[in-house]
Amino acid sequence: MEGSVAINGKMRIDQLYPRLLQLLNIRFIFSDSYLTSRGYFVDQLEEAQVQADQPEMVKPGNWHFQEHHIPMILTSPNSTISFRTRLPDFPAQLIFYLSTDPATWNEEEGDGVIYRILLQPVEEESPQEEGNPGEGQTDLDQVEKVGKTEIFVQHIDPINNQADRRWYRQMEDLSPWVGQEVILTLVTEAGANDQNDSPGWGNPMIVPPGWIDPLALAYDREIKVYRYLEEQPRAFLVYRSRIIPEDRKILETLFYDPTFQLQQEVILEKGKTLGQGGSLTSSPPMPPEVEIVKYRQNEIILRARPEQESYLVVLDSYHPDWQAFVNGQEEKLLRANYNFRALYLPPGEHLVRIVYRPRDLMIGVTVSALSLGAALALLTYLGWKHKKSAQGETQKG
Repeated sequence: MEGSVAINGKMRIDQLYPRLLQLLNIRFIFSDSYLTSRGYFVDQLEEAQVQADQPEMVKPGNWHFQEHHIPMILTSPNSTISFRTRLPDFPAQLIFYLSTDPATWNEEEGDGVIYRILLQPVEEESPQEEGNPGEGQTDLDQVEKVGKTEIFVQHIDPINNQADRRWYRQMEDLSPWVGQEVILTLVTEAGANDQNDSPGWGNPMIVPPGWIDPLALAYDREIKVYRYLEEQPRAFLVYRSRIIPEDRKILETLFYDPTFQLQQEVILEKGKTLGQGGSLTSSPPMPPEVEIVKYRQNEIILRARPEQESYLVVLDSYHPDWQAFVNGQEEKLLRANYNFRALYLPPGEHLVRIVYRPRDLMIGVTVSALSLGAALALLTYLGWKHKKSAQGETQKG
């Protein structure tokens, strides 16, 4: 699986998405590198156009303190890093960590670093941008900017202030600029004595409100072990569906559409459309009751109690040889979320049985049964004929 190292020093797995991890019921990930997930909303800064006034002084790194590991963008005491990116079409937040290099905290010289973040909406591009950048200019230099705003400022001095010997986790609201193209500038400024002042920006990301990194580092020695915190149950109910007949569009929706929520809706090739008149909640509700009564290789029995029309989604691979029975009556098992299973359920309590019955095997069993039946019928006929013939001989005698 291919990956690339982002500016913050974390390995980004380009082909791995949280929704895929959820669909596959992944709980743990083993790696020899530090990982970052691409959330439901792609980390915008990793995709952004980046410019630094001192490129040679900006590099990825990793700082450790009190068993905490934070991937960092390491900079010099006086530097700026600018990201040009388009903010998501939902109220987002910028989260990041701040500190200076823990290895310098016990030094005698130094007076800390001032951290600033500036946000500049991009109003329009200059005509020159239609061609190549002018001499000494970059793409970021060639835009008209309005309303430059300082959205964050803080001074940190761990050498002289014991209280600053920690990680600061910061969160800034970006909702006033929803959907706008902006330039985010990360600025570090040194004081009069810049000795031993080694600043760093910890893993900056643009995320939705309430976001929690789904990858938790559980073990960090000879190998890295991550616990995936957003694992899906094997079977659950949803009250909303989308009908998308094309495989390509199904995959695009699964992995790229930020409005699709796996916990609350299902994508079907065909079937009944549910819940299109309503809206999704910002966070998934308490999962409706689905109980797995029996789970075997060729048979699954579940008990479900939907409050309204719903689809029972089962995160096992779809195959037409699987059959479904609801309260003893056979029902159509649908292909869901590209390669999984779904079953329509009306409101109420249901006992669902899903069994594997290969068609070839059933055809063979049917042919064998017919052959056996024919053989038995023939034997019965021959036996009857022989008996009748014997009776005739007895009567003649």
